[in-house]
Amino acid sequence: MLRQHTNAITCFQHDGTKIVSGADTTLKLWDVRSGLFVRDLLANLNSVWQVRFDQRRCVAAVNRNDVTYFEVMDFGSDI
Repeated sequence: MLRQHTNAITCFQHDGTKIVSGADTTLKLWDVRSGLFVRDLLANLNSVWQVRFDQRRCVAAVNRNDVTYFEVMDFGSDI
């Protein structure tokens, strides 16, 4: 699991159904039960520092084009 990342993972959170991990230039979503990569939540980043999620939202501290952002993503009913 987590083989889609090519460098060290810089942030990580999990619950009983999903894992969100950040490394390289992406924030990725994984299915815990199957162990499979689901999709990139964010891409084309310079770095990812922190991630936290609950059942509905995911918040990540990222750097893109030398500017730091807090990206807020709504999982909605997709997950």
